[in-house]
Amino acid sequence: MNIKFNNYKGFFIGGSGDKDDRVDVRVHLPQLKKSIGKNKTKKKNDNLLEYRTDGFDSLNIAWSLFEYRESDEDEEDNLTIEETGTKLRLLSYKTSNDSPISNDDLSSHTTLYGQILETKEDDVEDNIIKDERKKLNKSESLKKKKKLTLDERKEIRMHARNTKKAAALLKKNRKLANDETDIIPTTNLSGVKSKIKHLKELLEECIEICSKTGDKLQDTSKIYQLDDVSLYLIDLRNLLDDEWLSDSNISWVYTFIYYAYALPLLSDSLKNSKFYQFNNDDDNNNNNNNSNKEVFISPICLLLPTFTFLIANSSDPEDLVKCKVLPQNISDSQFIFCPLNDNDDFGCSEGGSHWSLVVFCKLQSLDDLSKKEYIQKALVFDSMYEANATETERLVKNMTKVLHNPKDPKSNLNWNIEHIRDSPQQTNGSDCGIYVSSITAYLISQLIALVRASSVNKDSFTDLSLKDLRFSAINSRIWMLSTLLNCLKNQK
Repeated sequence: MNIKFNNYKGFFIGGSGDKDDRVDVRVHLPQLKKSIGKNKTKKKNDNLLEYRTDGFDSLNIAWSLFEYRESDEDEEDNLTIEETGTKLRLLSYKTSNDSPISNDDLSSHTTLYGQILETKEDDVEDNIIKDERKKLNKSESLKKKKKLTLDERKEIRMHARNTKKAAALLKKNRKLANDETDIIPTTNLSGVKSKIKHLKELLEECIEICSKTGDKLQDTSKIYQLDDVSLYLIDLRNLLDDEWLSDSNISWVYTFIYYAYALPLLSDSLKNSKFYQFNNDDDNNNNNNNSNKEVFISPICLLLPTFTFLIANSSDPEDLVKCKVLPQNISDSQFIFCPLNDNDDFGCSEGGSHWSLVVFCKLQSLDDLSKKEYIQKALVFDSMYEANATETERLVKNMTKVLHNPKDPKSNLNWNIEHIRDSPQQTNGSDCGIYVSSITAYLISQLIALVRASSVNKDSFTDLSLKDLRFSAINSRIWMLSTLLNCLKNQK
């Protein structure tokens, strides 16, 4: 679907476009030759290129479309949204030519829907995890179906849970065998040995910095905070290869993307647009300094996993709106990114075994300007195709009540669920959270680039397809841990 942008209409859908007007950050990514399957014939006009990405490198491409001055550190208390974003972005990890790790080898966890691009046998791997991975790979045939049955989805999740339990048991046994080892040993995977070693070195450096505080470090030791998101030592360990991301990991990634990229770049590009409004919040009317202040209302919302969980499992989602529990801009947003976990137990924050991404799109139709209702879609990016289908339906059902605005005549209760078939597929049981984070980063970069291009060319358009993209899970982990290392080095 073609997506366009206008300062006074916001994002809207439809319309044809010339290929020269297409905004696509992937063309600036490293290119690879597309692999041809055994039963596929090569056609003359086939595009034989694929683009390698970890998702976060595309954010730097979107950033390059903007020009900012570096802020004065002595005026930190008075920084604007754009200046604060600049300071955060400068902490982002960027791969350079003199990087100590090779950029030629992709993670063996990199796939596209329906096709494993690289599957290499592990040189050294414990049988307990290896057996579970074989079972998981057998379920690949299930992903090729248009619709999975409930039993098939349960089978996929069961394999993921078994792998997670097996890894946890293995890690515990290793720790008992060597209590003096402060770093959790990582599995030695063929083709990515240098990157796994690099991840371990990054973690050691992070721990060394945190140890300078003088306090004895434990897994529950708080090491960093960004906005309202706190990170603990255990969250750093989750970024090692074959570890599961927690709520805190994804919350940190979402907060960093929002405050370093989405919010400052959009607010700067959308000056004199409908997205700047006067603050009429009753809570601020008593404060003369804030009552007439013009504020930026972002058309993009990155919902933290905690809020997604609350909405998906609430018995009265409308009450969350009345009590103002949710972010203020959620009802005004046209794109809402929701990391969804299959956990439904309020008593277990680390429950569940699988992450997926649901993007709610509320757009006006360009093809039918007289259309009285928004086109409302819930796009599902699932690295175990439809594994979270039941949870997605529950989230959409409750989110419908949260987003419905009776005062807006175009708002309606009809949301179409669309499972994106070109979502990258994981080949292990632990990279689901990595894919959610990486895909979010990539999609955000596309939307930011569209907004910027539209200020110059009103015919600019983009789409949210992931076709011809090869995601590297190991590179994503390196970006997260390297960026966190930069943050730890520069925190005051």
